[in-house]
Amino acid sequence: MKIAVLMTCHNRCEKTLRCLHSLYCLDNSYHFSIDVFLVDDGSTDNTSESVSLFYNKVFLIQGSGNLFWNRGMREAWKAAIKQDYYDYFIWLNDDTILYNDALNVVIGDSLLAGNHSIICGSFQNTENGTFSYGGKTKDGCPIFPNGTLQELFYMNGNFVLVPYSVYKKIGILDSHYWHHLGDYDYGLVARHAGLKVFVASQYVGICARNENGTNRIRKSGVGIRERLRYLNTPMSLSLKTAFYFYKKNFNIIYAIYKVLLEIIIVVFPDKVYNQYKNLFKK
Repeated sequence: MKIAVLMTCHNRCEKTLRCLHSLYCLDNSYHFSIDVFLVDDGSTDNTSESVSLFYNKVFLIQGSGNLFWNRGMREAWKAAIKQDYYDYFIWLNDDTILYNDALNVVIGDSLLAGNHSIICGSFQNTENGTFSYGGKTKDGCPIFPNGTLQELFYMNGNFVLVPYSVYKKIGILDSHYWHHLGDYDYGLVARHAGLKVFVASQYVGICARNENGTNRIRKSGVGIRERLRYLNTPMSLSLKTAFYFYKKNFNIIYAIYKVLLEIIIVVFPDKVYNQYKNLFKK
């Protein structure tokens, strides 16, 4: 029985190595063999060299520096498919530290669900143990692990188990996305296909939440031209990408509404936006 672990990274060598260390130290009660497929997306901090030195069994794929998360994960997934048959694919973010039983938890949950469902791992913040990433309701509220399988609406892609049967039915991540929304989209595509998407029964690791105090699509402290320019970078959400996501997974009316909301968020001056930003939480 085999698992392909899919990763992508860029210029955070120390975090990548720590994550790989936690992965290779996992308890594996189900005795799966693990192959890691890591896309190094143009790192200049010797990530590839360090990974090769300490973890020479990792399959390294070199990226251009313009893949970011979603497209990097696609390349890792495509490399795994070409390499071998795998019973499971696991997405793993390199800024996570896995708990020792993380693999046993998600495989056990998958077996309980008949190996036909996606299992989304939840993470705790490094310092205070509160929820950081995992599954969410339609309203964006976190779903806390409670020892049972709970269905989610949106999922973060930090640590996600995808059985082979799910991959065969819905394929890999959508190429339309660059950095954000690919994980949300994949979970929704699965749901639309009649598949279940569950929160793992227990927390699987620690991962500090990336809080910047502002909306993801908005760059504060700059003029409107710079904000509009930032809106169409991979680290933001372009109007085209947002429209595609909401039209695909909801409907065209909702997509138009969300795009108009993005425009409003971007054009408001900082003073006005900061006063009313709670109205625009995404």
